[in-house]
Amino acid sequence: MHHATGGIDKAFSESALVIERDYSTPFIDHGFLEPESAVAVVSEDGKIVVWTCTQFPFEVRTQIAACLGVSEDRVRVITTPLEEPLEVRYLSPSRSSQP
Repeated sequence: MHHATGGIDKAFSESALVIERDYSTPFIDHGFLEPESAVAVVSEDGKIVVWTCTQFPFEVRTQIAACLGVSEDRVRVITTPLEEPLEVRYLSPSRSSQP
């Protein structure tokens, strides 16, 4: 793949037609295949243990600690099995024959 950049002013001046307008798109939310849910308990040692389907357990821990007003070392996030991200599933050459 080759990528090059050029001069925008030159491109506009050499164009037969330039249309400049404002565009907007509606808000769209991604439709997750895995459920957005979690289960949590307080363990005997006082830690908050959370089981959730996530690719970002440390970010989840940070957010939970902030919401509950506790330090991050009091929160343990355990990730549950999840599917491969779609970009891996559909763009991986070794999986090109699979839907």
